[in-house]
Amino acid sequence: MPYHESSRITLIAAAPIARASLVKLESGGLKVCGADGTPVGFTELGAAAAGDHVSVRLMNAQGTFECRAAGSITPGALLMPAADGAVAAHSGGALIVGMALSAASKDETLRVLPLFSRTPSATPAGAGA
Repeated sequence: MPYHESSRITLIAAAPIARASLVKLESGGLKVCGADGTPVGFTELGAAAAGDHVSVRLMNAQGTFECRAAGSITPGALLMPAADGAVAAHSGGALIVGMALSAASKDETLRVLPLFSRTPSATPAGAGA
């Protein structure tokens, strides 16, 4: 089995994907991640059409990401997947995918520190108390 030590991977889009989107991998290819999905990473440029090659920054990559906001987000807020590959302020038992490092309103881009937790009651490493 090949091993690649890189924070990016190229995948094939199953449909058009906007820039700065949270994405998931399915049998048909790369798709935008919705509120109920498990993301593989974030797009930097997106895809104009199905079949396009897309560079994806993986969720376990070092550094920060840009992602689109589904609504109003304040710095320090924990984030969850939202509709159309955007992120929203975390609530309930949703998957935690990051922490906001900047503020954003709906459809604006914000800087995200990636975190990944399926245990919403626990504070992810790096999120503080």
